[in-house]
Amino acid sequence: MTAIDRHNRDAGQGWQSLLIVLLMVLVAVLPIIIFRDFTPSNELRYLSIADESLASGRWWAFTNHGIPYADKPPLYLWCIILGKWLFGSHMMWFYSLFSIIPAFVIAVVMYRWTREELAPEFQTSALLMLFTCGLFAGMVFTLRMDMLMTMFIVLALRSFRQLELAVEKPPLGCRLLFAIWIFLAVFSKGPMGILIPLLATTAWLLLTRRMRLWTRAWGWPAWTLLILLCAAWFGAVYAEGGTEYLDNLLVHQTVGRAVNSFHHKRPFWYYLVSLTYTLLPWTLVIFGAVVYGIRKYRRPDRSLFNYFLIIILTAFVLLSVISSKLQVYMLPAYPFMVYLAAMVCARHKESGLVRAAIAIPAAILALGALAMPFIADTGWFASLGLNLSRYPAIRVVWLLLLAGGFLTLWCLYRMKRTASAIESLSLLVLALVFVAGLSMRDFNPDLGYQAMSESALDFSKANPSAKIMTWRIDRPENIDVYLGATPFSTVEAPDSVTAMPVASYPAIVMTTLTSLPEVPYVQASQKIGSRYVVVYCDTTANTFITPPTE
Repeated sequence: MTAIDRHNRDAGQGWQSLLIVLLMVLVAVLPIIIFRDFTPSNELRYLSIADESLASGRWWAFTNHGIPYADKPPLYLWCIILGKWLFGSHMMWFYSLFSIIPAFVIAVVMYRWTREELAPEFQTSALLMLFTCGLFAGMVFTLRMDMLMTMFIVLALRSFRQLELAVEKPPLGCRLLFAIWIFLAVFSKGPMGILIPLLATTAWLLLTRRMRLWTRAWGWPAWTLLILLCAAWFGAVYAEGGTEYLDNLLVHQTVGRAVNSFHHKRPFWYYLVSLTYTLLPWTLVIFGAVVYGIRKYRRPDRSLFNYFLIIILTAFVLLSVISSKLQVYMLPAYPFMVYLAAMVCARHKESGLVRAAIAIPAAILALGALAMPFIADTGWFASLGLNLSRYPAIRVVWLLLLAGGFLTLWCLYRMKRTASAIESLSLLVLALVFVAGLSMRDFNPDLGYQAMSESALDFSKANPSAKIMTWRIDRPENIDVYLGATPFSTVEAPDSVTAMPVASYPAIVMTTLTSLPEVPYVQASQKIGSRYVVVYCDTTANTFITPPTE
């Protein structure tokens, strides 16, 4: 067999591994996509904004219950609007495509990009590490625009690398494509879409003493196209929302958040702490790889390893300096952190430190599984609000943790195969995600507001004159997604008020179990999950037909 034949064989096997990993990830998250309710924090708000946009015909300057919503660019909200327009209702599976497909594109780009850097046995391991790395794994099935922006940033940084390494001056089309990726990243989430690539690529060229190449990507073609596209966007926003909305979009939501945030203000060391748990189970491997990269860094070295390292450090410093901070803001750095770690593992697969960084989380999971039967009946879980008897999948999780943890340790220290250990631990995480998805219907009453809203509508059918209202639940204003045309109100009161001020009777109140004693004149109630309750209250008795209770 010739060298070319061997290369073609390895390439074919590599693509098969890629497709198998993507299929496994899809199967793992499919139950969550099918059964999960929308979360009230952000997802329900996006749906409500989409409903309002379709009703008002506003496509550029959005509102949330009549209040201008300039927090986010329109691209992702257009995806939500498209789904509602196509299907007439909000479909979780359709909206999830705008997280899953970008995640898959990121995986394909990183896989192709690093094929020359990783041995074949670690190419599959790197893919599995990416899809099981804490926050990145969670964002695969979360309805947010961050994965979409991350995809465009990865594509932009990949395009920059190609422009940088070109022997001759790159064609105009390649330079414009780079600008398009940058604009789409901004159009997905905001200024981070341009700041991260701009600062990372500039720092890279400065450190490698090649600033003369800066105009290959950031020359006049790119800036001209970016200015024209942004001018068209801002012009449409001004035409629909006026000066106040445009100022909110360009100044309040950018400079305000960066300098003195009005939302999510955190200290500069926030990400140093949050990454310790959002990178699990690969925290030790990734932290170790970054430290290793910093120690071994050589300025003249223009390797892909160093390019990834500079991207990670630039993103970390930039996001740490900015006032507004959330764990998810660091998502664009995750593909590069994971693949940097995979490169270190491939180069030092016999290292005791590398094996220990993989073994420690595996051992913790296995030991936790061994301890679970002893603490299950102690009340510790009950103190966290968890009733294990409600979740039959707990036993399956216990078996998975036990088997997966010890199998990973076996691969590391008995078989001496680091790549197999990474794959074993990754498959354990994917199996846990799959089992959690199958149990999602048990968690939905605590996760979202659909079950509570349906209960309130049942009460309303029995008592059409009753007013629906909410009391002391988080972000209740977007429950209109479930209640539709049925009117409702959110009751507010000063902190000094201990009892709920019901404006009129009869009333149907959606509240938390802890707030139930504050609701007066309760005639009937229905518990929703372990956190919420829907009650019917009136000043007169014998006026209610009790609906089916839980």
